[in-house]
Amino acid sequence: MNKPRLYIDSSCFIDAISGANIEDGRDKEVDFLKRILKASEQGDLDVFTSGLTIAEVRYPRNGKVTEDVKRVIKSILSSGKIVSLVEPTIFISEDARDLKWKYDISGLGGADAIHLATAISQSCKEFITVEGKPIKQAEIIKSKLDIRVIKPSETIYLPDSYKQDNLLENTEEI
Repeated sequence: MNKPRLYIDSSCFIDAISGANIEDGRDKEVDFLKRILKASEQGDLDVFTSGLTIAEVRYPRNGKVTEDVKRVIKSILSSGKIVSLVEPTIFISEDARDLKWKYDISGLGGADAIHLATAISQSCKEFITVEGKPIKQAEIIKSKLDIRVIKPSETIYLPDSYKQDNLLENTEEI
């Protein structure tokens, strides 16, 4: 049986390491992101992100980089146990450009386009983000590219067992 393939944008990881420094209402999204990552760690989902994410997720929203923040970032993004990194290639870069040229999807910056093209290259069904630009393009992206652009709490692929309220009581490292 094939596991659902999800792509997580760097904005979600930045919120996750920001803790109390994130905007009101986004704590729900961080909770769901942690649940998605736990499901990936347990082998119930395949989760991808671009190698570009390593360069983008350098510090929390308050700008304070602690050793604990560094450890969490490395354990999630570089371990290979939770998230699979996909290196940007010339083909992904051309696909990112072609989002505008072939599909007339505009309003995405270069990094967002790379992230979306990477998700498509991995046959992901959902592109998970908390950024406004991709979310504003969600309908056109879904209609032209058959990938859902959603917030973490909107995933339809998280198994029910990870939706229990007490799941994350002792999972600070994720």
